[in-house]
This record gives sequence, structure tokens and C-alpha cells, in this order.
Amino acid sequence: MLITITPDHLKEYPAHEHSEYEIICYLQGNGKMQTDRGDFPFQKGTILLIPPRVRHRSVSENGFKNICVHTADRLLTEAEILVGADNEQGDAQTLAKMLLRAYLGRSSGNENVLIGLYNAYRELITSLLSSVADARAESIRRALVNNVNNAEFNIAEALTARGATADHLRVLFKKSYGCTPVQYLTRLRISYACDLFNVYGEKMRVNEAAYASGFNDCLYFSKCFKKQTGQTPKEYKNRRAAEKTTEKTTEKTTEKTTEKSNGR
Repeated sequence: MLITITPDHLKEYPAHEHSEYEIICYLQGNGKMQTDRGDFPFQKGTILLIPPRVRHRSVSENGFKNICVHTADRLLTEAEILVGADNEQGDAQTLAKMLLRAYLGRSSGNENVLIGLYNAYRELITSLLSSVADARAESIRRALVNNVNNAEFNIAEALTARGATADHLRVLFKKSYGCTPVQYLTRLRISYACDLFNVYGEKMRVNEAAYASGFNDCLYFSKCFKKQTGQTPKEYKNRRAAEKTTEKTTEKTTEKTTEKSNGR
């Protein structure tokens, strides 16, 4: 394990990579972490987990300061760059400083203290990263739900607006919901189209259902619809219309039988 701290008001740390994981906690400043997987903005309290062999560097116009923990910890298995934030109490920054002091003053007598502090720090960082990841995934999900009918909605823009690379956020989303944002939105839209057919029946035209469900292309809508339901939109609409007719006939028959029974 190696623990380092940058000088005050450092404006650039040269591009480099490590054979181990690197946990970075920013104590001062704001700027960008530039990596070969995209750029990640940082500010005081930002936490980054950099996997091995990822080239990266920090840059800031007004300077920054951070504490870096390099570790071969086998409990860290993430292949993606993870971004999080310290809690309101600043516990991650406090623990990082304590860990640095223990590391710099290490001796045979305080090995257990150093290990204990590191384990506490790792658990806190893991928890903070997970909560941010879950919050981002939920934020994306809400954006998808709110734009079911919006054919102009751009998923890529919605992802990058959340302070990380689109690829990283797709991974977070899939980890939480088992599918990509595009797949999730398509499912929502097809389900909504089914609801339209269920409510309006034969009055709802296929092209109208497509546009009302956020599709610009009616052919693509039909392809997605069949993939999800196993039927074309027309087949689904006709089946639901037939089922409704059967339901009405059954209701009328039941009513007549009840009337006859009461008449007796």
C-alpha cells in the first residue's frame, strides 16, 4: 500500500497509470480528472476509484489537493472508474487524513492501527460510491419515465449531463436494472403503446400509437413491438378487440342468466 498527498494548489498532475487500484479523495479545488475512458469533473469531497492500467491525470485552473491510496486490495474488483462524493460530515476526507498520518508515521508498533484505518476507509468509500451510483441510476430511470412520449429525447445527452461518461453511466444503470437505458426506454414505450391499444381498441391506429409512444419511425416501432410482445401491433390490437368483444358477450350472458334466476 502506498499513500500520497499532492502539494497545495497543484494545477496539473502528469498523465500516468498504476498496476494497482487508486482511491483518490479531493481535499481542495475543482477541475477535471482526464482519463482514457473520458473526463470526470471533481471538486472538494469528490471520490474517484481508478482501476489498474487506466491512464489518468488531474488538471485544475486554480489548483487542487488530494490524497491517493494505492492498493492491491482483492476486495476491490471494479473494472470501471467509479465516482462518488463525501458525506456532509466530510468523513472520507477526515479518514483519508488520518490514514495518511498513520502511514507516514508507521512503525512495527502501529501496523494494526494502519490496517484498521484502511479497512474503515475502504468500507466508507465503497458505501459512498454505491450510494452515488444508485442515485445516478435512479435519476436516469426517472428521466426515461418522464420522456416516454418525447420522440426528441436524447439518451446520450441525458447521460452525459449527469457528470460522468455515458459508457460509465450505462454500466451503472445496467447493474441496477439489468438492461441498458435504451432497452429500458423501449420497454416503457412498448408497454405504453399496449395500454393505448387496451384503452382505445380499434380506434387507435398503429401509426398514432407509435408517435404517441415516442417513436418517429412506425416500422421501427412495429419491429420493437413484436420483439417485446411476440405480435405485431395490428395483431395485438385485433386480439385485444376480440377479447373485449368476448368479455362483453360473457357479461351480457351472465346478466341475462342472473335476471332469469331472479325472475323465478
